Amino acid sequence: MPKCWTGHRERCRAARVPDDCVFATKGELARTMILRALASPCPSSGSPRTPPTARTPTLTGAASATSSFMSG
Repeated sequence: MPKCWTGHRERCRAARVPDDCVFATKGELARTMILRALASPCPSSGSPRTPPTARTPTLTGAASATSSFMSG
């Protein structure tokens, strides 16, 4: 959700965007997606040898929370 939308609740409601939808950076969205994937019961087929999170501290912390994500 673009930041310019999150401050205009009337616009969001007109577009049927839930009230709990807030602005998040790409890094924050990626971290949330990674943590959800790691917590899911679906099996993993492997992990990247060079994680794309290497330059993003918040993602690196999330990724290193489980050794299976960083191994390979």
